Amino acid sequence: MCIVKGEDAFAGEVAQVSKVFKAIPEALAAFSAANKTAAETISAAGSADSEGMLGAVAAALGPIGAGYLAAYGPAQANNLKATLQVAHVHETVSGRTDASQAAIVSADNA
Repeated sequence: MCIVKGEDAFAGEVAQVSKVFKAIPEALAAFSAANKTAAETISAAGSADSEGMLGAVAAALGPIGAGYLAAYGPAQANNLKATLQVAHVHETVSGRTDASQAAIVSADNA
């Protein structure tokens, strides 16, 4: 297998890969756990009551803030939706790492 070394990418030089891939199950487990924790933390932050927060802001601003609220409401909802998407990415990374770890351990034990 050949790869292009980063510093030589523009020179067109190719380097041989001579090292053996080594997975460390404990490191994979730690990486998975960190992503799972990140998913849970981010999900909790993104699960805020958007309507409740918007209602509180509306009560505080009154009719004078109607123009502001017209832009704030959708922006807040989009932000919370994006936050939950980031949480989903971390959850997926954790799950895929667990699956990879299981496959590697199984292959090593075969």
